[in-house]
Amino acid sequence: GIVPDVVIIPIAWKERKEECESIFNACRDLQRGMRKAGVQCTLDDNNEFMPGTKFKYWEQRGVKVRVELGPRDFRQHLITIATTSVPGKLADKQTIKHISEQQVADHVKRVLKTVNEQVEAEESKKHVKFDA
Repeated sequence: GIVPDVVIIPIAWKERKEECESIFNACRDLQRGMRKAGVQCTLDDNNEFMPGTKFKYWEQRGVKVRVELGPRDFRQHLITIATTSVPGKLADKQTIKHISEQQVADHVKRVLKTVNEQVEAEESKKHVKFDA
């Protein structure tokens, strides 16, 4: 299928039912907000895999921006945004205040733009032809 621009990864423990529900619901809201803002966005709500496995999977598919929401961030109304322009390279992470879905979506759009510009710059460096 098509590779989304952004993947949202809820980080929750099945055993903590209520917390898990809340985090998944918050992630669904974020996804709706991003789609409304025109961002191609997938929510990885598969409970079978550990977060690290999911991170790797999406990075290898070329997704450059991921939004992580775990219990601590959730309680403090924060969201972690991780970016990787190169699969397998350590992600740059930033934590932002989660004020509204709209605000998060706008922020993610700016992050996407920056990452895509970095990637294009890297690509064009590779294609420089040296004329003797």
